[in-house]
Amino acid sequence: LNFSRCNIHEKGVSDILMALTTVTCLKYLYLQSCCITDNSAYMLSNVMLGNKSLKHLDLADCKLQENSLIYIGIALEKGTIIEYLSLSCNAITNNAAYEIAAGISKTSSLKHL
Repeated sequence: LNFSRCNIHEKGVSDILMALTTVTCLKYLYLQSCCITDNSAYMLSNVMLGNKSLKHLDLADCKLQENSLIYIGIALEKGTIIEYLSLSCNAITNNAAYEIAAGISKTSSLKHL
């Protein structure tokens, strides 16, 4: 599912993620350059945990803030099968980097960050 550079904002991203909470067979999700707020990132973390086939997640240039990145790190820590995660062009603070690193240390599936 590719929504990269579609200029989708908070409401649209939230609607998409809400729909994806019941989808369990999605392997690729591209949200590059979509505006993902903390609320959307929390929903995304639930999608990451609930979808046991999601392997490729592109969140490059999504304007992710510290809390959003922390939600992603916690989802990684709780157990996902994500193999590819792109977080380029986001403002990654020390606290967010710590949570992401903690998540990475708990997952054996991640091959590309």
